Amino acid sequence: MRANSALYYRHSGAVGIVGPLFMLMLGLAAALVLGGIYGVADWYSPFIYLNFLLTCLLGLAVGIAVGLAAKWAKVRNSLITLVIAGVCGLAAVYAAWITWIAALSEFELVTFGPLDLASVIQMINAKGAWSMKNWTPTGGSLWVIWGVEAAVIVGMAAYCPRMVLGTTPFCERCERWLDDSVTYGPLHATANHQQIVTDLEQGNFNTVHQLLKVPDGAARFREVVLTACPTCEDLQLITVRTINIGLDKEGKETRTIDNIVLNLLLTKHQHTALTQHFDQLPAAVPPPSPVAADELPHIQT
Repeated sequence: MRANSALYYRHSGAVGIVGPLFMLMLGLAAALVLGGIYGVADWYSPFIYLNFLLTCLLGLAVGIAVGLAAKWAKVRNSLITLVIAGVCGLAAVYAAWITWIAALSEFELVTFGPLDLASVIQMINAKGAWSMKNWTPTGGSLWVIWGVEAAVIVGMAAYCPRMVLGTTPFCERCERWLDDSVTYGPLHATANHQQIVTDLEQGNFNTVHQLLKVPDGAARFREVVLTACPTCEDLQLITVRTINIGLDKEGKETRTIDNIVLNLLLTKHQHTALTQHFDQLPAAVPPPSPVAADELPHIQT
């Protein structure tokens, strides 16, 4: 937790009247349609790993739908977004049960009422619905499997709006998301992590000014991200982060980001001064190329 949280941008918590309704409408529409498709696909899928993947994708899709609705409706309240996304996740589970039971009965039984649906589910739980390696889960073990499945869907749905909204700041005066920012880097990663935090929170930018450009291709470097509302002077921010470049087991490049300072509030003067400084920062000087032995000057002794 940041010791000086007042120095950092935080969402206002505003929701409005239309925002939650729009989120709920779009989220429920996505949940019912995608949940229904998932229920049929889950029954006919012959691979348990595919079923698990579909479970995750359902929660992900519902959560993204809610997140997109929240961004469009300019909702800046994390709790409201979490609750609505969770409700939509439950709706997706409900729709999946309807179509799954319909597929199981070869579409001879389609029930929508919660009491009738619960009764059918209890009957299926007592007899089991599928087998794996001569094992047919019933009773408590089947409740656990179904519970985990529902938890994954609802949990993913509740978490994923954060992926859409992320840490994007919102200008309350202009009522707009600040999606555009200017990134400066790659910069040297030699400055002390905690020193950067301490200096910036005290309004001292000397440590940041010492971040010089490094040639492209560095495995570890820093970036400075400056954000400002383009139509007013009410909101200016700085983010400093460390970037680590590596390779995974398949040899593909990976990129991890460690935010040292995230959306620290700046004054207009500070933002202008930092922008001018980094705009005028000299280009990185590449290391000298090695000189072949036959190209070295001959020194007579």
